[in-house]
Amino acid sequence: MKLAIWLMFFTSLAVAQVAQRPQLLLESFLVVSTTSNGKTTEKFEKANSAKPGSVLEYRTTAQNPTDKPITKLVMDLPIPKNTVYLEGSATNVASVATLLASADNKRSFAALPLKRKVTKDGKTVEELVPVNQYTHLRWVVGAPLAAKASVTFKARVKIK
Repeated sequence: MKLAIWLMFFTSLAVAQVAQRPQLLLESFLVVSTTSNGKTTEKFEKANSAKPGSVLEYRTTAQNPTDKPITKLVMDLPIPKNTVYLEGSATNVASVATLLASADNKRSFAALPLKRKVTKDGKTVEELVPVNQYTHLRWVVGAPLAAKASVTFKARVKIK
């Protein structure tokens, strides 16, 4: 009897914890630019395949399916090895989240542009980390994600 009660408590606790997690969706689109009469327009196609030089837009969405807000939402986007992050392409940042990046496979994150300390001519100086060395982007959402709400972040990469 005690085992059955413990199992019921454990199961309901696990369900409650799972219910507080957002549903995550990651989509990738091929960005197709066309120019007509001096005006460039973009359209997005599902990224089933792409060639070197192609631009992909990643969209990562968190949806809160619960009736309670989700706090401390952090969303990471790995930058594939054969791609380079397109600087300034991350969207929906200032109003909703803080954008951070990593150049060391998620061991550390910092605000963009990433900087590092190096020694040149015997002196320690700070230099910018080239964007082709970025390995991950991270959005840290400042406010709770409201019940039944969603938030989407976008970033673009170029295939090497």
